[in-house]
Amino acid sequence: TKLQGKTFEDTIALFTSYVDTLNDSEKNSELKALSEDLNYLRAINGDINSSKSVAEISQTIAQKILRKERVLISGGWAGKPGEPGHALIYCFETNEAGQLLFKIYNSGAGLNFHKIISEVDKERYCAVQQFCIENITAQENHQKKLAWFLSELIKPQQRDETQSYNENVLYQKIFPKIAYLDGDLIAPPEGEMTLTAGQRSGTCAEKVL
Repeated sequence: TKLQGKTFEDTIALFTSYVDTLNDSEKNSELKALSEDLNYLRAINGDINSSKSVAEISQTIAQKILRKERVLISGGWAGKPGEPGHALIYCFETNEAGQLLFKIYNSGAGLNFHKIISEVDKERYCAVQQFCIENITAQENHQKKLAWFLSELIKPQQRDETQSYNENVLYQKIFPKIAYLDGDLIAPPEGEMTLTAGQRSGTCAEKVL
């Protein structure tokens, strides 16, 4: 539609083309790590939109997460014909205490489920929502359970004529399934308390990055 904006592939390509113009002295470790994370996100997003099975994609991601690597994957939902979709980013990373963190980055639909900060002029929303899994490797069948949760996150991104998704479905039905992994909603990370009043239509893939 006319409201559709850039895809993850387009947006990441713009970022990596910029990084490629920098010399080695200008590329710090954080920039290099982010570039690697985004390239992985782009690859997974390509898999999601390919003929690969959700089970295969989910197993691949689960293995990487359980190696305690930080993983960014595309999120959100694909709209049915005539219905809007929305792009999110999901991040899985293990902190210094050995806890697995699941973060949802959002810049639009669904922000009403995030922490609200009241300011003088308007209410703003924290762009990050975070869950914590205390000790996933101590759980029985932990890889199988993690892959299952990942598959639940991926399914809404694949067009399905029989199923409609929106922010209410994701935040009220899909994200709470992390409880199956003993995951609990916790406060947003202090260093990532980015506040937003929302986005313009069609800019989610750019804004969420």
